[in-house]
Amino acid sequence: MTEVKTEDVAICTVASKNYLAYVRAFAESVRSTNPNVPIHVLLVDRIDGTFDPSEEPFQLLTIEDLGNIPNLPHFCFKYRAIELNTAVKPYFFDDLFRRHGLKKILFFDPDILLFSGAGPLWEALEKYDLILTPHLTAPYRDRKWPDELQINRAGIFNLGFLGMRDSTDTRTFLAWWKEKLYDACYMDPDRGMHVDQKWVNFAPAFFEGVGILRDPALNIAYWNLHQSGRDLRFQNNRLELARRPAVFFHFSGLEPRRIHGISKHQNRFSLSDLPNLQPLFEHYRASLLRHGLMDSSRWPYVYDCFDNGARIPQAARNLYCKLGSGALEFGNPFRAEGEE
Repeated sequence: MTEVKTEDVAICTVASKNYLAYVRAFAESVRSTNPNVPIHVLLVDRIDGTFDPSEEPFQLLTIEDLGNIPNLPHFCFKYRAIELNTAVKPYFFDDLFRRHGLKKILFFDPDILLFSGAGPLWEALEKYDLILTPHLTAPYRDRKWPDELQINRAGIFNLGFLGMRDSTDTRTFLAWWKEKLYDACYMDPDRGMHVDQKWVNFAPAFFEGVGILRDPALNIAYWNLHQSGRDLRFQNNRLELARRPAVFFHFSGLEPRRIHGISKHQNRFSLSDLPNLQPLFEHYRASLLRHGLMDSSRWPYVYDCFDNGARIPQAARNLYCKLGSGALEFGNPFRAEGEE
């Protein structure tokens, strides 16, 4: 296996501050499985005295620090939190390559835990410029949800993970992706959009160096438990799939107060159906609580409000979006009294 120079690589995630417990749990899992690999976190929010970044096990950058998003208030106002947290990805990745001189980066959603080293992923980036994991590598055989139609509406690939190496094609991909996400990163399946995710369906067609990783030990989540769920075992902080190390598990849609349901996005399984997963989900819930979930989950999201503290109604965002570039004529949309 190719030796990884830790000064050339990084693992990263994106979150708003109400997800800080998830970020801390994620960072802890990275530290225990991939020591010495830097962790970069983009905060799509303002700290506002809620925590001290110098005490965290990661390097923090805020969206306002990026400096590469045109008309940032316009960009932040038109998107809800989930949309903005995904629309910033290509800008963040571009910044990591340009400012930090990284050669390879791995992105994970904050609701992920790593359980073994990322060596196979770094190795794949020796061959490919961009690596992706599909939601499914085998069809469903029941009438539960999600079904293949719902997966297709969300996107073939799950963007809770992707990896990339710095190359000419990667820079071209990021430039294209930034262009698309600047104006079309909505959660609107009826218009063919599922935030950042659906756009990447085009990546294998548009770019030569795209690797699709089908290893079932990668990006295990509710959508593929029909393939792997019964073969998972969690013991002594180790997750194994059919008696070999699993790389990472994605707790997408988990409701920490109701872990029995596995994910709010599915009805295929509960922990009663997969009791072998009970220790894993209890471990994750305990980790979130230990990392301050009860406090951080209540922290306000700065882009939810005008500058006078009044909540921004979704209707106002919808109207603003319909104006398109014409909305720029009104100045900073977060100013409750308009520009002076």
